[in-house]
Amino acid sequence: MLLLCFHDSKRIKVVVTVYKSLRWETARQIRFGIATEMYGLFQSINAFMMCVHIFACVGMHMEVYAMLKDIVLNFPKGEFDLVKIFPLLLASPNDSKVSALVVDVLIKVFAANKMFEDGVYAYFKGRKLGFRLSNFSCNFLLKCLAEARRKELLQTLFEEMKRSGPSPNVYTYTIMVNFYCCKNHAQHKVDLERATDIMMEMAKRGVSPSVVTHSVYIHGLCRTGCVYFALDYLRDMRHKNELLNSYCYNAVIHGLCAKGELVEATNLFEEMMSSGVPPDLYSYSILVDGFSKQGSTEKSLSLIMEMEAINIKPSLVTYTSLLNGLCRSAQMEISLDLFYQIEEYGYKHDQVAHNILLNGFCLHGDLFYAHKFLEKMTNNSLTPSALNYNNLIHSFCKIGSIGEALELLRAMIKEGHYPDIFTFNYIINGFCSKGNAEKALELFPLMLKMDILPGVVNYGTLINGFTQQFNIKKALQVYTRMLKVGVTPDTTLYTILITMFCRMGELNDAYRLFREITFQGLRPDNVSYTSVIAGFCRVGDMSRALRLFNEMALGEILPSVVTYTCLIDGYCRVNRIDMANMVLDEMRRKNIPPDVVTYTILIRAYKRLGQVNRALELLDQIRNEGINLDAFAFKTLCNDD
Repeated sequence: MLLLCFHDSKRIKVVVTVYKSLRWETARQIRFGIATEMYGLFQSINAFMMCVHIFACVGMHMEVYAMLKDIVLNFPKGEFDLVKIFPLLLASPNDSKVSALVVDVLIKVFAANKMFEDGVYAYFKGRKLGFRLSNFSCNFLLKCLAEARRKELLQTLFEEMKRSGPSPNVYTYTIMVNFYCCKNHAQHKVDLERATDIMMEMAKRGVSPSVVTHSVYIHGLCRTGCVYFALDYLRDMRHKNELLNSYCYNAVIHGLCAKGELVEATNLFEEMMSSGVPPDLYSYSILVDGFSKQGSTEKSLSLIMEMEAINIKPSLVTYTSLLNGLCRSAQMEISLDLFYQIEEYGYKHDQVAHNILLNGFCLHGDLFYAHKFLEKMTNNSLTPSALNYNNLIHSFCKIGSIGEALELLRAMIKEGHYPDIFTFNYIINGFCSKGNAEKALELFPLMLKMDILPGVVNYGTLINGFTQQFNIKKALQVYTRMLKVGVTPDTTLYTILITMFCRMGELNDAYRLFREITFQGLRPDNVSYTSVIAGFCRVGDMSRALRLFNEMALGEILPSVVTYTCLIDGYCRVNRIDMANMVLDEMRRKNIPPDVVTYTILIRAYKRLGQVNRALELLDQIRNEGINLDAFAFKTLCNDD
């Protein structure tokens, strides 16, 4: 009866041959896309579905999947409407078992090809028709929805499975727990509360979590910082003789190491072994990384030796962690030896290992080896990154080797890396530190030529350079130019200008700029306040200085030892040594210890006022506090002038 709709002998032959032989090769002779072009959509669907139903009747699931996939993916463009074609995919009403299998496989086809709405529709339609769908297909759709972060469809399917079946099993629940414990789901954060609810729901329904369920939940706890709760949970599971694996333990060990709790992490590592769970490569690598970051490189090395003794081969990541620890603790010679030793083991170092050593050499001032290592990277077909160049340029500028820094800048550009405002700022600062702000200014046209607009950090460095050379006129010219091109000053730049005006004795201008900080929506910091306070103290205007000092407290800005010392110096200048001592007492109450400058100012004031005995008493007090006065303080005390 079904064959009556086919007037083409070839199609009849294919269907009959499939029916008689159950040969997949025969069914593959005509692809669905070609069939629709040759015979039309309706007849092609009927022919293909006959073959599908034949294969379904004898349980040939793979063949059913392949043919349904061919239909779904090669449907004429823009004509696929599951609502309309769904009835055509089903077998006769009397054979619901075959139809159920077809829908079951169809759900997998939709899920695998990210046709999620169609997959969920097929599920609901199948359940409405009373078909018994498999947990495997529904869980597969659920897993694909979770991986695609389709939260609404995921929750809809999960809730419907609980209502109408198939009843969620341990795999269903594990998929859901993993979704909520994974950092990069639709909400971009772990929803630990929802994950915990699902774990509790499992217990109520009598579904026992698997080792995978436990591990993903423990990872979720650790990702949200609940490391100690995860530790308690892990130990509770162990006491209940629940099956645990290294993945469960590794999550907590990693969490403890991240918090710096290496003793606790090591204890858990030992508990893991005593519980019969052998540590794996990751267990050891986590500890090696933790100890290396804390500078305990000997412990890291002993762990690597332990790994080798039990035939766990350290990975490149393991060795790289140790390299990082050695470089941090300034053991550069050992780091370099290890670097070459790792190569002898057959590993090829990646960019990360090269970066660690290069940055280590820069950090500890060994620029000869740093430069040499940069060349080695190039010889090993590794392109140095912009960060590598920046670190090396910064290091050369710090020691005043501006020529080498400029050479590196040229090499950086040649390699195709574009410097940024910070790259240029290292060189600008280098020139300014050597008293050559004019040379630094020449870099600005080069920046503009490279479409790098100088920022406030560049202008601030240059203005500070000119003020350090007492070239106030040039500093103000640069500041004016900066405002013209639309660059807004930040708190740091305002502080530089305030300090400059204070040194010039232009306190009104300094104070105006100070108030402008707040007007511009910025917040004055400790340095800004201290600069203005120092200016008023220098001219003996202690009322305004004290007013600003009190304003700091209202703004919850903590004064530094420099701030207090400026006030003490100001009061000493106006012969109010009593007030100076009150400030000193407040420093001690606030646990801000006076430094040698503070005491030198007081000794000088006592000496000037003829109170030599008080100066000597203060000297004894200073010695008791373990502070060594400098030569200037002693000269002040001994000078009879």
